[in-house]
Amino acid sequence: MSLGLELACVLLILGTARAMIPIQCGSPAHVARKVCCPIFWGDGSPCGSASGRGRCQDIMGETPKERAERAREHRNTRDFRLWWPTYFFRHLCVCQGHFGGVDCGECAYGWQGAKCQVKHIVIRRDISTLSLAEQRLFVHRLHLAKTTLSQRYVIYASSSPVPYSPLVFHRATVYDVAVFLHYICFKMVSVDSETTFGHRGTAFLSWHRLHCIHLENEIRNMTGDQSFSLPYWSWPGKTHCDVCTNNLFGASLPNGQLSSLSIFSSWRKFCDEVGNQPSGFHQVCSPLLGGPIIRHNHNRELPTWADVRSCLQLQAFDTYPYDTTALNSFRNMLE
Repeated sequence: MSLGLELACVLLILGTARAMIPIQCGSPAHVARKVCCPIFWGDGSPCGSASGRGRCQDIMGETPKERAERAREHRNTRDFRLWWPTYFFRHLCVCQGHFGGVDCGECAYGWQGAKCQVKHIVIRRDISTLSLAEQRLFVHRLHLAKTTLSQRYVIYASSSPVPYSPLVFHRATVYDVAVFLHYICFKMVSVDSETTFGHRGTAFLSWHRLHCIHLENEIRNMTGDQSFSLPYWSWPGKTHCDVCTNNLFGASLPNGQLSSLSIFSSWRKFCDEVGNQPSGFHQVCSPLLGGPIIRHNHNRELPTWADVRSCLQLQAFDTYPYDTTALNSFRNMLE
């Protein structure tokens, strides 16, 4: 199994962790204890155990010898992704049935209702079919997410660019928490490889689908609108970026920056990299505010409908060696 697929499986199975540090567990004391089993407000018990929602469990089930070996390996690596989530926590809430969330106080993805027994179906629409008012509401909610501190998660980052500097917790906005999730999975596995956990491998589609679901869910929690969904852009056959307008994602200026008439021109990059940091973990997410968004116009042609049909005809989801050289691979051609 590829590294990317392994991480995708972990993220999907351990949905309560959601690849972030829950704000209830965002302290060195929690990491020192290796326990993240918050109290569910509804019944006052860890993980809602009194209501049958979940239990605080040792997710490893290791022998003392296995635990010592894992601890030794942890000390010799900075890439905490290889040991997610046990690099931070051994005991987590394991939710029952359709319950979810870090304290099992929510419904799992795709469910809603007081007892999480009602299917939650949301339709993602083509952005071109949205009315002008709907488009403006969507842009407003993205901007709100960019400017509102997350009340649910913190990020784990380096205290400085000095190699092996301590890792610390930082607050971040709802949107920047999602940015961090993508950023941390995009960091290369090593300086000698182009392999990443979320790109150029088997996990590409599964991981990005979960990433979109995460952002949708966080915006729903922020706004209280459980019908919110991310629209999609149908780009096959287009000759240009027809969503790159000031009503939507901002018109491009000759220097690559966005028009001042776009709300996105005020956005600043988050976890901006310096030097060779994308290739290692000497620094994880610089706390410094990055520059404005730059849109790199490479004048590349967008895929045609013929390209789409050719991709859909491939029978194998992925093929050996499960990277950018894989032949007859639906995943590789799509990516």
